Amino acid sequence: MIFDPRNLEVITRGEACIGAKAQKLAWIDNDNFIVSGFNKSAEREFKIFDCRNLSEPLSQGPLGNGLGVGHMYYDEQHNLLHVAGRGEMNISMFEVNKSS
Repeated sequence: MIFDPRNLEVITRGEACIGAKAQKLAWIDNDNFIVSGFNKSAEREFKIFDCRNLSEPLSQGPLGNGLGVGHMYYDEQHNLLHVAGRGEMNISMFEVNKSS
């Protein structure tokens, strides 16, 4: 859900990851963001959304093995997404391709 605090109204609604665990969000640019969370099978996944239309993700897929929520940092200069789960010993890096 995207909420406009100036007008106290909901701008748009959508469902990200449907798993029971927490989710994390990182902005890719002014219009797009990526969410990490879990699916029904408790497997870590990501979804990329356009904030103007939350009804359908632009892209989605697995986010690697791990039990913890993927904490994300997006490096805009290099188009790299850094993901690390809490208590994990590794950091995964993914290239974000904005053209597709």
